Amino acid sequence: MLSKYTQLESEYNKESLTLKGTVLFIYDYKGYALECLYKLRIVVPNNFPAEWPLVYEVGGKVRKSFHVNATGSLCLGSSLRIQSILRPNPSLLNFIEKIVFPFLFSNEYFSIYRVTPFGELEHGGAGLYQDYQEILAITDINQIISFIEKLPNLYRGHSLCPCGSNKKLRNCHSSAVRDLLDVPSKALKSELCNLKDFSRSITGLAR
Repeated sequence: MLSKYTQLESEYNKESLTLKGTVLFIYDYKGYALECLYKLRIVVPNNFPAEWPLVYEVGGKVRKSFHVNATGSLCLGSSLRIQSILRPNPSLLNFIEKIVFPFLFSNEYFSIYRVTPFGELEHGGAGLYQDYQEILAITDINQIISFIEKLPNLYRGHSLCPCGSNKKLRNCHSSAVRDLLDVPSKALKSELCNLKDFSRSITGLAR
């Protein structure tokens, strides 16, 4: 990582590795290449990939309204989306190039064309619902919540899939379940709470 992005400096402590500095990269999307230059602070927990890094853009190029968490860290996508991308190679370099760089490219692209190249999710629980809905192909938010809550009781492919299809897991959502079981528990619990809050909010609106 540091040998490839030489402008990053590292600081270690008992809990994490912090990388700070300017990163220059060229991102190619469908033949459209864009040079991106960002100043970042990346806090990598010592137990990565059991816990994911927090990424902060500290150069003022990412607007707070562009998927930035209340803590100032970048909102990089749902846990299921991140895990599905990282599964083949859960390295720090892969996290930066496959998760962080597309986010920054999207911000750069939006600053030029006022549209996002990959589409854009809503903020908070609504965006999580959109992402889980797309990945799982489940439209009912309460089914998505139930899907996540049933994960601890799934052990083998012959179990019934938690989506409610009455199919065996191996013939239905096996890859999604595998990814979710590897998601850091803290992140998954937080998303489950956000999904439940969003479910309550839309239930109240429907009354």
